Amino acid sequence: DNAWQSWIINVVAGFLSQGPFPLRSAEILDPRNEAILGWMAANYLPLLRFQAGPHKPEEMVGVIRISAYSTSVTFTLKSHYHLDQLPIYIANGASYSLFSHTFDHYGIRTAWDVLHDEIVRRSMRHAPCSPKGEIIYRERPSGRRNRSPAVLYGTGDTSHCVDLIRSLLFPYAPCPVAPCAFDGSYLPEMTGPFVVSLNSPLNALTP
Repeated sequence: DNAWQSWIINVVAGFLSQGPFPLRSAEILDPRNEAILGWMAANYLPLLRFQAGPHKPEEMVGVIRISAYSTSVTFTLKSHYHLDQLPIYIANGASYSLFSHTFDHYGIRTAWDVLHDEIVRRSMRHAPCSPKGEIIYRERPSGRRNRSPAVLYGTGDTSHCVDLIRSLLFPYAPCPVAPCAFDGSYLPEMTGPFVVSLNSPLNALTP
């Protein structure tokens, strides 16, 4: 919330103000501005070459940003329109329409939590999506007689991991406005190249 954001900014500003360089005002970016900046960073070189003419949408790179608790996707649109469309105008007159959407609760950390909770719910002992030899401790669902933490053992079984993930994601949720992503949110066709950014301390453990 805003109170936490202000506290974080004040702490960071206080730390940086102790350095040798002057600190100007700073603020936490809202998701849409962050999406635009991420897209511009991924397309930095093509954007510099605008004097040769604007690039087609399919020539630009889309961005998928995976954090601990959410995943966002940003890419150029061809002809679709939706509330999440973000018009972006470049100084020399070239413009692109971006689509950006954030899937809350679909980050790396939440994915691990959902997977491990499902394994415990199924009374399994092995965690196929975790590296072989890793030991995971999870709380058992409320109402179970055995209240001690469940102990799961990583196996690194890729095929079993994929099957488990598919069972959790599919079938898709109801789709009010097609086309949809797996959670029922509107998502236009994703075409062309994409770059993926993993922003989580769990990167080293990601299968």
